[in-house]
Amino acid sequence: MGKGATAGQLNCPTTPPLTGGGGRPKSREQAQNKRPREIPKIPLSPPAPDYCTLLVHGWDSYQEAADLTPTDDFIQRIESAKEAADRLDPRTGGTVPFQFGPELVQVRATGAKGGVKWVAGNDDLLFLIRSPAAGWCVSIRYLAGGLWEYGLDALRARAHQALLHAGFRAKGPDEWPVVVSRADYAFDFHSPAFGREMIPRLLEQIVCHSSSKTRATVLPEKLSTWSRGGTLQTIDIGSKAGLQVSIYHKSLEVTEASGKTWFHELWGGVVEDVWRLEIRFGGEYLRDRSLRTHADLMSELPAMIGEAVFTRRLTVPLTGDTRRRRWALHPLWTAAYLARGEAILPPLGRYVTGRRSVLLDQQARQIAGTLRSAAVLARGDFDPGAVSEMVELACRLIDDDHRHLQKVERAVERYRFVDDAK
Repeated sequence: MGKGATAGQLNCPTTPPLTGGGGRPKSREQAQNKRPREIPKIPLSPPAPDYCTLLVHGWDSYQEAADLTPTDDFIQRIESAKEAADRLDPRTGGTVPFQFGPELVQVRATGAKGGVKWVAGNDDLLFLIRSPAAGWCVSIRYLAGGLWEYGLDALRARAHQALLHAGFRAKGPDEWPVVVSRADYAFDFHSPAFGREMIPRLLEQIVCHSSSKTRATVLPEKLSTWSRGGTLQTIDIGSKAGLQVSIYHKSLEVTEASGKTWFHELWGGVVEDVWRLEIRFGGEYLRDRSLRTHADLMSELPAMIGEAVFTRRLTVPLTGDTRRRRWALHPLWTAAYLARGEAILPPLGRYVTGRRSVLLDQQARQIAGTLRSAAVLARGDFDPGAVSEMVELACRLIDDDHRHLQKVERAVERYRFVDDAK
């Protein structure tokens, strides 16, 4: 920021202290305290109205582990689906449809690291399942698309219902033991001004503990007026396993990498110059502070965000003070801190992007898998006659649906950007 932006920083408010020790709890009493570490009393820098606009903030990724046991029937079904996926041409995706309770998901041909044997998911949820012999063999990952569309509470209810209907049961006397293993919270800002600050020299304004590593990703030079050494796209402070704060060019990532252009609607039509300040609470951080359940996390979230933005912070130099640890908190970090207790609800509906032919092929495979399962359910084995009956029933349900036209309009809007994604 320029000198004008830092004027008067010595008179701006300071952060209130939080109680609780820092680092790994050394006693049971500290663990039961369940509070993030105390944050320093340093000046805030509330952003000027023309510097940035906070578009949205909320959960962008969330993962839980559950100590549940699947039935033998479920294991047999998902293993058969995995083998069927393995027989497919990898170029078609290597997945097959699978009915996971009320959720229609895709089962992958391969597992995942960490001993995960079966992977099944859709646009909103991902189930990672290890061998039933292992404790806590089920992990549920709530994905960004579903989180921004429906919200975390609705997705958790869907996931737990899917596990319940699929026959999963708790191993011990505790009913549905579930712990949080990872949680990422994001603040999306529209700020062309911050883009001009993202040059390598900005790294000199980072203040964090010596054990917290900082990594920066540099883009090729785009504007010669920025820096001969290139521009920064991403700054990561800390580790994903513990506590990490990142700032990165979210609008560029959407258009050039993920193709999630439904974010433009989420941002109210903004397309460019969106920067994301993302806080990643890893498993080590959560365990060290005895933040295990969803209720623990929600009750302590404002304090957790406060700890994150102050212990892994970007600062603004104070005139006449050479000690960086006393410099004022950067305006984006300040804006996130001030908004940490507010709730911004996600919109209804989400735009789907991609190639029409690929999406049609995926939906055809999903329909085929559902019809096959329905035919077996109706007759006890596969019967082409049952398939025809299910198709006729589905057509009648469409004709009799009094909300048919409304649902068609929503579908048209949802697929408006199909074939536009890069």
